[in-house]
Amino acid sequence: MFGYVKPYNSELKVREDEYYRGIYCGLCRSLSKNTGGFSSIILSYDMTFFAIVRMALKGMHVKMKKRRCLPHPFRKHTSADDNEELKYAAYCSVVLAHMKVKDNISDERSLKKAASILASPFTSIMSRRAKEKFVTDTIQKGMNLFSALEDEKCQSIDAPADAFGQIFSELMSYKLEGNAREIAKDIGLHVGKWVYFADARCDYRKDLKNNSYNPFIYAFDSQEKAEQFFNDEFNMVMSLELNRIKNDFELIDRTGDPELYACAENIILAGMKNTLNREIEKDKNS
Repeated sequence: MFGYVKPYNSELKVREDEYYRGIYCGLCRSLSKNTGGFSSIILSYDMTFFAIVRMALKGMHVKMKKRRCLPHPFRKHTSADDNEELKYAAYCSVVLAHMKVKDNISDERSLKKAASILASPFTSIMSRRAKEKFVTDTIQKGMNLFSALEDEKCQSIDAPADAFGQIFSELMSYKLEGNAREIAKDIGLHVGKWVYFADARCDYRKDLKNNSYNPFIYAFDSQEKAEQFFNDEFNMVMSLELNRIKNDFELIDRTGDPELYACAENIILAGMKNTLNREIEKDKNS
């Protein structure tokens, strides 16, 4: 996964940080339990946030327990008990990972093609263990549209971002009802768009060099104009997406664990922006 949707740990309270780590660890354990032991390697911050938002929308109280695990065999640490939302996030994670591997294989210019060919049998097995047909159908449909836009070298920045955001919109809102469903759909849409924009921004120079598709390459007729957009307007676009996510999240009834809402707000208000800024600086200095 992309890894942009993570907390700004230094601004979390100690109990909130432990709680977040407990959810992160719980998702890792859920992946191993429900989609196979090796699937824990695709654990991501993005899907941890996905699970946290779903649990917040449901007003859940998450059971935590001190446990040892294979990566940390000598010291017990806080881990969430498996639940329906962690299991669902695990299913979404493995299918998204397999679709990404397939996308890398189909892209003849991808430097990750050889590694993806090797990984494909394993991700295929993992994805078949996802026991929600809706997940596979939704992601496949979205990736088909996404691939079509890439193949036609779409010059719109918004079209592929909307296609990517729609995948998360549908996944985030699955089996929710009423107000919670509408909130989830909008959060999923704008998180997906934000992540797509962030990834395209950080991959711009690499994609330009490798002649790979990137909407910012085709939206502007020169590298200078693209760089000017990054300097003058990109931050505003990303801030608008974050504000939409923030406003949606504020509509959620807070009946679950307080740490669910505190962790999600930290990610939305500080974590995502901080992570993106670090990645952009890393790209500039590379």
